[in-house]
Amino acid sequence: MELTVGEIWLSDLARAWAAVGARTEEERHAVARLLGLGDSPLDRARRRTVDEPGREPTTRDLGLPSEAGEVAEDPADEDTGASGDTDEEAGDDGGQIRRIGVEPVTVAAATTTLPRPGGASPVRPHLPLIDPRLGRSVLQELLAQPSGEGPIDVEALVRRVASHRVTGMPRRPSRTLRFGVQVLSDEGDGMAPFVKDQEDLIQGVRDLVGDDITSVVSFADAPLRGAGDGPVWTWTTYRPPPPGSRILVLSHLGIGGPWPDPGRARRQEWTDFAELVRRAECRAIVLVPYPLARVPGWALPLFPVLSWDRTLTVWRAAQAGR
Repeated sequence: MELTVGEIWLSDLARAWAAVGARTEEERHAVARLLGLGDSPLDRARRRTVDEPGREPTTRDLGLPSEAGEVAEDPADEDTGASGDTDEEAGDDGGQIRRIGVEPVTVAAATTTLPRPGGASPVRPHLPLIDPRLGRSVLQELLAQPSGEGPIDVEALVRRVASHRVTGMPRRPSRTLRFGVQVLSDEGDGMAPFVKDQEDLIQGVRDLVGDDITSVVSFADAPLRGAGDGPVWTWTTYRPPPPGSRILVLSHLGIGGPWPDPGRARRQEWTDFAELVRRAECRAIVLVPYPLARVPGWALPLFPVLSWDRTLTVWRAAQAGR
């Protein structure tokens, strides 16, 4: 039985000819036999047209794929009765050519089904760490500060008048955002998974407080290593905001990031930062995107630390903001 080959066998044969430098017809025919192709298509065409002078070889004569995409069979094979045994035929040069019988190779169809274009599941929307229904109220409680400019306390005023001790106009306690907010955003490796949450929260602060009194300062791992509102190469020494401002820190406090990490912030760096904020008469609150149980114990006495997740409620934010 003659070898049945695929549609690209001619290119494979040409590549083999080029690799071994086969230039003559004998050398090329020898390479074809080594590849198990038997006689060359040209030899078969010559034998078939020897009795028909002037007829040009067809694709069927050369063993090339027909228009239907099938490889043409050699009618001479039926006469030879080839069934895997080797036989001999006389070529044009009178020599004996040994035909190698090879069983056809069947390639099994692929069993893996590739996904259809457009069949991929849609990208899910981003879910913020804080419940969107509570986001604005949580920020309000975190950032607002006590103010002596609330409405007049009528009951307190009546008591003072009755006792003839009116020394001032009593007012009810209130909180305000007019002192401004500084957002300290950690851009270190430990906060890489939460970049979208940082962007959304910063925009929420701007919408609530206003662009004029909101400043955003970036740092990496520890603020005192350098900070700024531009590219990292423009960062300089960190400076706290004006007295009375609220500082909202978005950081992992050394919890996240690769391990071991030589750039991880140390305890003393955050202790020095807390002291600098205290001297500047400001108050800092830290949001950590990890459970509070993972926060190091030394950080809790330095400033209020809240877990930045769905457990952050308005009540917890109010307790930390006061």
